Amino acid sequence: LKMKKEYLNELKPYNPNQIDASIVLSANESTNYLFEDGVSFEKDTSKYPEANGDSLRLKLAEKWNLEKENFILGNGSTELLELVVKTYVNESENIVSFAPSFSMYDIYSKIYNANLLKVQIESDGTMNVDTLIKVANDSNAKLIFLCTPNNPTGGILSKEEVLKVLTNTKSILVVDEAYMDFSYDSETVISLVNNYDNLIVARTFSKAYGLAAFRLGYIVSNKSVIDDLLSLKLPYNVNQATIEVGKKALSYNKEVTDFIDSTIKRRDEFIAKLTTLPINVYPSKGNFVFVESDIDLYQVLLQNDILIRSFQDGTYRITIGTKSQMDMIYNILKEELL
Repeated sequence: LKMKKEYLNELKPYNPNQIDASIVLSANESTNYLFEDGVSFEKDTSKYPEANGDSLRLKLAEKWNLEKENFILGNGSTELLELVVKTYVNESENIVSFAPSFSMYDIYSKIYNANLLKVQIESDGTMNVDTLIKVANDSNAKLIFLCTPNNPTGGILSKEEVLKVLTNTKSILVVDEAYMDFSYDSETVISLVNNYDNLIVARTFSKAYGLAAFRLGYIVSNKSVIDDLLSLKLPYNVNQATIEVGKKALSYNKEVTDFIDSTIKRRDEFIAKLTTLPINVYPSKGNFVFVESDIDLYQVLLQNDILIRSFQDGTYRITIGTKSQMDMIYNILKEELL
């Protein structure tokens, strides 16, 4: 059809690159360690789910010492990131983020005909918030996306750096904390959402909780922002099964902490090994490692039935899997590179 909006012509369907491989470390998924034997609950499946998932919102309020009105649930946090753009950003307004960062920021900007201005991350992986603030203010940016820890590079912003952006711009600030669990929530700004009218924090159950298949995320903000988002949210956007799984998952505090501990240990060990190879390894606070290489690491590993993420520019993101998987990758790369 020739009838679609002209500025959408450059958009292509999202392709998650689901290639068959014995070891898949391309999507930052975690093992389903909470519900290995499945999960069951008693619910009347003839009824519509809770309209806003209030029973899970109450559990999240307990977890973060806030009120349920500070939360909105989504079909993954990505649905909610789009909802923020849809709610607040007009055509031709500016959005700012670091680059490289989460690819959906670019897509949502295009969908709503906004301009995404990208601030390049430093070669050592650091994110210069002073540069970002200048770009945001010079462009009168309506919205800023801050992914911290950043996907795909792994760098993290301190709470003080996030606050610097928040207090030195007039933009709506969306802090995407999808990977903050892997930093023990050390730099989360969730506790500050009631102190600022322009702070929005996004979280997910897809990573540290290992529940990517259920598509469950949430946004935390002040009640006024949540009301704005609820007014445009699709009805029944999160099904009842997912709501029940989310509530159960929040009760497994020790299991989640143990999994995070072990992932961080494997990540740091893997990074230490990679630094002995002739590739550029970025520091990471996520459940992945970002590397640069003159050798096509994607093809090298795919030939060994291992799938990682290639960004087609000599950079790669490797999800942290089991210890044996990480050892296998290191040994393959060592043989190829040394």
